[in-house]
Amino acid sequence: MDYKKSFQVGLLFLIGVVLLIISTIIISKSEIFMPSYKYAVIFDTASALGKGDQVRVSGVNMGEVYSIKLLRDTKVKVVLRLREQIKFYEDYEIRIEESSLLGGNFISIDQGTPTKREVSPKKEPLKGLITLSGLEKLGQFVAENQNDIKNFLQKAIGIVHKMSAGEGTIGKLINDDTLYNNLKDSSDSLKKVSKQIEEGKGLLGKIVFDENLSNQLSQAGDAATKILAPVVQTKVYLGVDSKYYAKSEATISDIFLKIYPHEWRYFLIGASFMSFNKNGIVDFKNKQVENKNQTFIKADLQLAYTFPWGNQRFTFRPGLLEGKIGGGIDWEIPVTTTGIFPMAISLEGRDAYNSIANERIDENLHGSLYRAYVTLKFGRYFQAYLGASRLFDKKEDFMGGFCFSYPDNDIKSVVTLFTLTR
Repeated sequence: MDYKKSFQVGLLFLIGVVLLIISTIIISKSEIFMPSYKYAVIFDTASALGKGDQVRVSGVNMGEVYSIKLLRDTKVKVVLRLREQIKFYEDYEIRIEESSLLGGNFISIDQGTPTKREVSPKKEPLKGLITLSGLEKLGQFVAENQNDIKNFLQKAIGIVHKMSAGEGTIGKLINDDTLYNNLKDSSDSLKKVSKQIEEGKGLLGKIVFDENLSNQLSQAGDAATKILAPVVQTKVYLGVDSKYYAKSEATISDIFLKIYPHEWRYFLIGASFMSFNKNGIVDFKNKQVENKNQTFIKADLQLAYTFPWGNQRFTFRPGLLEGKIGGGIDWEIPVTTTGIFPMAISLEGRDAYNSIANERIDENLHGSLYRAYVTLKFGRYFQAYLGASRLFDKKEDFMGGFCFSYPDNDIKSVVTLFTLTR
């Protein structure tokens, strides 16, 4: 009995079951894998706080108000539900704050200084504070500074009386006829300038009333906008990835550039390094002639279009895959849907290599090559792959790998210069 083949078939079945479970959870928007940690906080008053209001830790939305309960001693117990477990230190602060002047509240948490004693919410209840609203702060300020405000208003009234009597510099400017005459002369000069502009005299008059010049300036502005707008929003990512295929005993590594002239479209330009082992199922020239491993370099060139669907996205990317005509489809699923981490499910297909004489590679496939895999995203720059290749063939091939990509501003400058040159 071929135990290796049985193991591979069993592993493929297990992967299929796991993908089915994940898809079911995604579609039903289940919260099975969404962790939650509850913390009870005691406030003197709830201050118009409502169930479901946001809980922000150091300004980051981390959860919501789970429940609000009035205690016998007139205090209020508020239970917070957070997505992550956090620590509290001796000088922590938990406050009810206003979301805006129009209304609405949220819970703000400052965990405190890590060098101080850690507080255990299980041993001692957390205590909350209330931040006064903008109007309450204004009322408190007026009450605390009533005498100073009164003295200020009295002095202001005295200054106004002096100005009315023509005393002081400002009073003289207001009551002296000389200032009025000067302003009248300036007004007459402005009228003369305005009349010349209306008659189309001078540069400003031509700009305002000469339609040809105005149209030329407008066209120049439109042209500058068309040139600079794509340059400003263009993003360029430099990346490398590597995938290992178990049955083929092959490694395909890529180095690529992703150029995003628009949020929903990108160009991929790169090269694939296809390294085949002589013991694998793929035939190639050195394997037959010298019984050695061999690496081939093939071009990658794709044009991708992304279509949003709710909070998910579908990307279609036809072009060259590993030097052959093909394409791929990516279904991107955010963390808010998976409850675990961002992921994507991809299906790729391309023409197979089937001639050692003409292409130096024979993948021993009946038809095209198809592969499907799941991409798991860790942070901003790292990704991991897991899936299968040679689908619909008797020799399914398990694959796994990783990817690293980051925004490169130096290459973006080169692309920008090229765009402006065009």
